[in-house]
Amino acid sequence: MIRALTTAVFLTLAMLATTPSQAAADRKADVTALMDVALSHYKAVGPEQAAKDFADKSGKFFKGDLYVVIHGLDGTMVSHPVAPALNGKNALSLRDVDGKTFVVDLCDTAKAGGGWVDYKWAHPVTKKIAKKITYAMPADDKNFLLIGYYE
Repeated sequence: MIRALTTAVFLTLAMLATTPSQAAADRKADVTALMDVALSHYKAVGPEQAAKDFADKSGKFFKGDLYVVIHGLDGTMVSHPVAPALNGKNALSLRDVDGKTFVVDLCDTAKAGGGWVDYKWAHPVTKKIAKKITYAMPADDKNFLLIGYYE
């Protein structure tokens, strides 16, 4: 009984010790790992086949709520596996609720070699505005890949 209680207390404390920053670090690690695989695949098969593979919801490029988007460095959506209606549309004028032109930031970040961009966007499940953290990496001279998550 005491051993079971001690174990329960220990597990509870361990869960409480996991800070939001640790959770964010874990999410970023998941994103960067998926990005590495996606970039290698894109370079091996080209943008057309990669777009098909990234859109396969039962494939290796969907990891829970993470998925891979192909975006043009000119601001045009190339392939969005969750919102295909956006494909072919230029998104440079899109703004988040704070007025941030986040697509411009994503393009600029990719052109500079890649990195993280955060903005506020409607969460697809809750429909509430939430912080989205997106990793942008150049794929070739025309496109870059995006993978993001919500906090």
